[in-house]
Amino acid sequence: MSSYSERPIADRYVLRRELGRGGMGIVWEAHDTALDRVVAIKQVLLPGHFTDAERDDAHARVRREARSAARVSHPTVITIHDVFDYENNPWVVMELVEGGSLQDLLAREGTLPPERVADIAESLLKAVRAANNAGVLHRDIKPGNIMMSSDGRVILTDFGIATIEGGPSITRTGALIGSPEYMPPERLEGGPAEHRGDLWSIGVTLYSAVEGTSPFHRDSITAAIAAVISAPLPPMSRAGWLEPVISGLLERDPDRRLTVERALELLERCRAGGGSSGPTGAMAAGGFGHVESPTPHPSLHAPSGGHPGGAGYYAQGPYPGAGGAGHMGGPPPVGHRSAGHPSGPVPRRRSSKGPLIALLSIAAAALLMVMGLGVIGVLVGGEEAGGDLSAEDTIAPRERDGGGEQDAPIEIEGTPPQYDDDDLQPYTSDWFSISYPGGWTVTNEAIDEPFATFVAPGMEHQITVEGWEETEFTGTGAEFLDQSRAGTDIDGEQTRDYEVLDTEDFDREDFSDGLAGLDVAYVEADLVNDTWNDPERRFWAYAAVEERGDHRMFYLVTVNVPRSEEGDFDNIPEDIIETFSPVR
Repeated sequence: MSSYSERPIADRYVLRRELGRGGMGIVWEAHDTALDRVVAIKQVLLPGHFTDAERDDAHARVRREARSAARVSHPTVITIHDVFDYENNPWVVMELVEGGSLQDLLAREGTLPPERVADIAESLLKAVRAANNAGVLHRDIKPGNIMMSSDGRVILTDFGIATIEGGPSITRTGALIGSPEYMPPERLEGGPAEHRGDLWSIGVTLYSAVEGTSPFHRDSITAAIAAVISAPLPPMSRAGWLEPVISGLLERDPDRRLTVERALELLERCRAGGGSSGPTGAMAAGGFGHVESPTPHPSLHAPSGGHPGGAGYYAQGPYPGAGGAGHMGGPPPVGHRSAGHPSGPVPRRRSSKGPLIALLSIAAAALLMVMGLGVIGVLVGGEEAGGDLSAEDTIAPRERDGGGEQDAPIEIEGTPPQYDDDDLQPYTSDWFSISYPGGWTVTNEAIDEPFATFVAPGMEHQITVEGWEETEFTGTGAEFLDQSRAGTDIDGEQTRDYEVLDTEDFDREDFSDGLAGLDVAYVEADLVNDTWNDPERRFWAYAAVEERGDHRMFYLVTVNVPRSEEGDFDNIPEDIIETFSPVR
């Protein structure tokens, strides 16, 4: 948090100090001069390279957030005071809540006792009931969007992707926005958003609070989605008497899932008795949604022997993802498993069974990035919430017998366009900026994550960029490339026959713009990786090391194409590295 000289805006508010910031905005403590009260104001800042359509989408999302939250009047829902445009950007005025997010609390304490989680459950269930009565679906309930007020309230925030019953939709055709590990399976399979999906998200949140981690947390969006759809629910070791409530909310079939009223009733019974001998799921749900022969869904509960780790539909290899907890998102020191997998592809599901999920962030994900700030509520005395994997993802609809029209899935198919160095598109995140070839698609994890992937039609040509704060490896960029085989020497990777073709260790004066003064090294190599359709690969990698006071930042930029086509793409590495710049 930082201070800021007082600044009047919109002839009413005076900004006093910055409380937090994210990828696309800043939250301020401010004074409302008209009503003489302290408020919080979220200022949304959009990148200059946004198109008019992307800017309109972002503005619409902010206005929608304000309207959604304002429709719900309940102590467990954030209060919105005003929304206005100023300096061509939207601003949202809300109550200033003293406290931190549930995510902050879990980061400090690890787990919470069942009694405390039960109180959180009651508040969230009542918030969702109030929202549903107002015709509002939240659609992004997770620990980062739940504030723990110093006065004891549990407050649901961030209605940025909520929908209003009867209102216009701002979600693109075939697109889905949110945090996949907290999304209900029916949404990930192309089903409609409804209030029962919010109940699933509450169940995941409660599991996370009592067990210390989301049951579907994975190192990438694709893996998280696969886990939500099919992975068994890991056994609960800390939930105790709260387990029936959590299990009932985590029924994959929405018709078998606990309703709000049934969940509150079961919660009270479990709390009073220290447990429950009653049924959960469809039986606990009673008459609502009960079906004689429900459509079978994969079991959530692990069979003997545990649940498959790393299993899921993406058997062709891990999607390059952000690092785990406590890591900045890039490779740890040499010899450890990298968070990125620069030698392996972004996988596609090859099975003909089940939903095809093509995970593609579209047009820099304007609707996602505007919420890179995190929660709509302001955390006084705590950092801004965030950190969950979020994306605007393209989802192929679930096939339904007799169903109506479904949005068509968007897939990356076809052949790459001929490379044209005059057709480079800009990409900017909180960590770096870089340009990528026209016609390729950005499949980044999130705008505030230090990782991005760019793929060409056909999914056989890939650029990856990642950054991380290095605390252990003390070598140079050239030494990193040599000792780690440019990040491909990772336990479990299906990479072999790595052969260096060319290397270069640049002088710090060789670059004039973004990489000026950095330690930059380069390697070109051939390798074989069986996770690609064409396993014989040509691979280029640049490592850049930046000294920042008492710590070092590492950046790794890689290009990976079929070896048989290297002559068509061998100019890309040099062209894009010239555009790379760390965000300082």
